[in-house]
Amino acid sequence: MTMSKRDKLSLISEIGEAGDANRANEIAAFLNDHDLEVLSSACFNLGYLGAREYISSLASFLSHDDDDGVANMCLSGLALIVDEREEYLLGDIYNRLDSTNSLLVKLSSIEAIGAIGSVKSVEKISRIFETDERNAVRIEIVIALGKIKSTSALSLLESYLKEVKMMDKNIPNRGGVRGGDPHPTVIIIALENSIDAIKSVEK
Repeated sequence: MTMSKRDKLSLISEIGEAGDANRANEIAAFLNDHDLEVLSSACFNLGYLGAREYISSLASFLSHDDDDGVANMCLSGLALIVDEREEYLLGDIYNRLDSTNSLLVKLSSIEAIGAIGSVKSVEKISRIFETDERNAVRIEIVIALGKIKSTSALSLLESYLKEVKMMDKNIPNRGGVRGGDPHPTVIIIALENSIDAIKSVEK
């Protein structure tokens, strides 16, 4: 019997939330689904399960032209499972980052770059930091630089920390909606954590 979209999404969510990596193949079966929402959910939940055996499958959707949602969710899934072994994916992630107009795709690309943790990425995302003044983007770069742990990023982070400390702390904290403008105190915590992570490597 053919499953409805609702049933597919329910099954994917059920397996993902259960954290049962042994059932990753059941989710992977939906990577060929024609419904983009189902496909997107499958991509993310494979990452959520830590199913590294599907990294190449998820990476194949980085250039998905039909819907930014697919690229976003695949990048989010990849960010949960990639590490320094996936440095070979950086070129494709950079290309997606450079070509997108979607804030969420941009954030997920930077998140995946941080997870890979290559020093090669410092210059790339530092340039984005200088040209994109949205704090939602900048805080994602701050977190990524903290994961990469290159001392070459310290001056940028310390300069931004001084800037953020001058911001109005009395503005409402609207919560952590992805893509929303983070509260200055949230940015300060991220900056201090990244700076500490980098300085710990120096010791």
